[in-house]
Amino acid sequence: FICRPLFGSLAQMFPAQLGDRAAELRKNRNKWKSIIDGHERR
Repeated sequence: FICRPLFGSLAQMFPAQLGDRAAELRKNRNKWKSIIDGHERR
């Protein structure tokens, strides 16, 4: 889902914002996962 080398370089460039970004990415991933699961159940 996320390109790890790219994410690693971003982590080095923006260490202060990484915590917020990680939480935001996790929230978005959970949202998309629930949407995909909902489509698969139908």
